[in-house]
Amino acid sequence: MVLNGWKEISVHLHCGVRSAQRWQGEGLPIRRVTSGPRSHVFAYSEQLDSWLNDGNLRQVHNTARIPVHLRSRELVAQMRESRQTLHQNMTNLRGAMDMLRDRQREIAATPALFSPSDKTRNILDRHAPRRKP
Repeated sequence: MVLNGWKEISVHLHCGVRSAQRWQGEGLPIRRVTSGPRSHVFAYSEQLDSWLNDGNLRQVHNTARIPVHLRSRELVAQMRESRQTLHQNMTNLRGAMDMLRDRQREIAATPALFSPSDKTRNILDRHAPRRKP
């Protein structure tokens, strides 16, 4: 099958137009209608598939990027795990806060358990958050 233009060639190769153009310098089998760097290009899909299967593409790729790609996957997995841990911790914290609020209500409902002296009440009043009228 004949592929006309960089866009069709890049779609067939599952890459971007710029990548396909770069691979031209590495031996990608494309043809030009007339000679010249900006003339129309076309390629045969069979030749492109053969070029890919021969391993020429693997030689073109920068192998230094492979560890970066693997590290990126590891970081994404760590991020997911951290999010799950954070979600679990937030759920636990909400439960603890609800328990403290309930305990605070119990204490407030039974004033006989805690009757602060005047001195203690003054200290508590000074350090209590001020309420807006």
